[in-house]
Amino acid sequence: MGIASLWKLLTEEGVVRKLSGSDPSQHHTLLSELDGTAIAVDLSAWIMQADQQLALLPHFGRTERCMKVALERSIQWLRHGCLPVIVVEGRAPAEKLAAVQARYAARNGVDGGGRGSSSFIALGKSVGVMLQQLGLPVFYSPGEAEATCAALVRAGRVDAAASFDSDTMVHGAERVYHTLKLSTLKPGECELVSCDLGDIRKALGIQRGGQVALSVIAMLAGSDYDLVGTSGVGSVGSLKLLRHLLGPGAQDDSGVLEALEALVARPPDAELAALTKCTGCKRCGHEGGRKGAVARHTPKNPCPCCAELDAAGAGRGPAGEEGDGAGAARAEGCRARAFARCDCAFHRREAERGVEAIARRIRADAAPLAAARAAAAVFQREAGAADAYVAARAAELGGAPGARLHWLHRPRTLAVWAELERRRVKLTWDLPMLRGKLLPLLLDWDLAHSGEENGAGEGGAGETRPEFWAREVQKVQGGAAAGPRKAAGAAAGAA
Repeated sequence: MGIASLWKLLTEEGVVRKLSGSDPSQHHTLLSELDGTAIAVDLSAWIMQADQQLALLPHFGRTERCMKVALERSIQWLRHGCLPVIVVEGRAPAEKLAAVQARYAARNGVDGGGRGSSSFIALGKSVGVMLQQLGLPVFYSPGEAEATCAALVRAGRVDAAASFDSDTMVHGAERVYHTLKLSTLKPGECELVSCDLGDIRKALGIQRGGQVALSVIAMLAGSDYDLVGTSGVGSVGSLKLLRHLLGPGAQDDSGVLEALEALVARPPDAELAALTKCTGCKRCGHEGGRKGAVARHTPKNPCPCCAELDAAGAGRGPAGEEGDGAGAARAEGCRARAFARCDCAFHRREAERGVEAIARRIRADAAPLAAARAAAAVFQREAGAADAYVAARAAELGGAPGARLHWLHRPRTLAVWAELERRRVKLTWDLPMLRGKLLPLLLDWDLAHSGEENGAGEGGAGETRPEFWAREVQKVQGGAAAGPRKAAGAAAGAA
């Protein structure tokens, strides 16, 4: 879940980018962006989405269903030149587990379960083991998958993270794909929805950070650490407060939590509290001189501002001096409004009133502020553990420190089949069907690694010769909707 309504808020702020395969130019941009990249995938998202595909329920058991969705998505990503680096969920922090399980119980009517539970972790590991047989790098997170995804981005091992959990951005992932749907059979259904932390910083007017600012929004709007947040504030109100706390000229958000605590500790502003309604003139927009709004100033209730404006326009002195201009202004009472916004104190100090109202709500319930402090400590702890794990696991997988992860070996069809067979309940696939699904990957691998040792092939025996090799190269050119020209290889098979 992450921060309540954060993606909706970011969309309204114009920092969420969307590409649709139904638009040929956008589809081309999508393909170009993903080709040659490695993206850390929060496997929990795929598992939860597999659980929601009702059409699969009659034909697959739960583990089979999750394996099917993860396998087919991985195939699609690889065929689009994008390496999915799988991150399996670990144990949720104690500070978060209670909220996660409470939400699971509310949705399903039973206690326990949800992300971070033992059964969910076991399910993720089963899917992860199968995906390893495709040659994908798989990371078994010691804690939250979002933290490990962000750590992979920080370490330079991947280009971005894919997760609909907004906590991934709070953990510091610079680019997060909320939605990444890829299809070779139906390119018009491809879809990409992403957000860059740099764009969030730009929207907040800061140069560095962003994670602390997002954690403040989480505290006020609600998150996995506090499902309710501060009553009556919401994500929009949280953003208004955040911009006030940062102020003009802020370089980063490192002091925003302290600024919030100082605001809450400050005594209530009685002057702001007294501003409960408009006291302006509906004709000129200046203060009306009464307890409420007035239709217009009158000679008995003249507008000093209008008098000064008229006197200045006539080359006279300010109101109160002798002169026809000032007298005429007082006789008229007020001029027609020269600006759109009412200039009374109630409207002029609207932003301050909003901030004070939020502060008043936080003063009434200090729990969210304490939750923010606790969450910040948890994020820091999880980040440290994730960084250490990523460094160790990436070293096991090979490659220079900081180098992007790569497709590790040729898909092992028999090993993938063995994992599916081990958990067969309703599965109707047979080995030839699985091989047909993997055939494009086997072909791609062999064409890219022609002449290399295939020791990690299907049987694990040291094959010195690929199963497929290029026989000819054809230039394929489609219509205007088919995208850019590309070269396609025709291959001959050994079997």
